[in-house]
Amino acid sequence: MRNYKDSDYALNRYSQGIVYKFSDGIVEITLEDYLRDNPDKTEQGLSL
Repeated sequence: MRNYKDSDYALNRYSQGIVYKFSDGIVEITLEDYLRDNPDKTEQGLSL
């Protein structure tokens, strides 16, 4: 991969959550963040 370090894959490869890259910064959303912001959801309800 040509620009591996700049790729979305590289950002998400070893992160705890999902990493979103924007033009003005990078945001990581973890499972704990998601569940805290969505109290009606559970970890068991999210598993596939």
